[in-house]
Amino acid sequence: VDLLSNMRARGGGCGRAALSLALVACFVGTTTSKDNYIVGGLALRGASALIAEFEATFSTYLTASMRQIPKYANITFTLIPLDFYALFSMVEANRLDFVYANPTLFSCLESEFELTSLVTLRNLALGIEVDVFGGVIFSKAGSDIKSLK
Repeated sequence: VDLLSNMRARGGGCGRAALSLALVACFVGTTTSKDNYIVGGLALRGASALIAEFEATFSTYLTASMRQIPKYANITFTLIPLDFYALFSMVEANRLDFVYANPTLFSCLESEFELTSLVTLRNLALGIEVDVFGGVIFSKAGSDIKSLK
């Protein structure tokens, strides 16, 4: 799932507005003494790339959105870049409040820890919406591995 591509294609507003609305819905009617919420983000391209691409959405924008609601004006969001194993471990240890992950990892987390999705983002590839997630398995040239049977 590539939130950045989706937001660029739509001018940023739709993706961020949907995310903001979903998070605000989580808080409506609740009382919380917690001031900072941690968003664990899957950093497939490294921590610095995740921060560069999503800090503005998951920390800056969400914090600003919550500040519009006086009851929740003290709430902030912090994006923490994690690899597959660290994200899985942090969910298992209940150390994350929200998770940003690709469909494969989310599927594992959902079945293992009964997570639920707040927002599903549409992925764009070359400007076309896609609804599949794929991968490739390959072996080194000259390897004895010829099939997955």
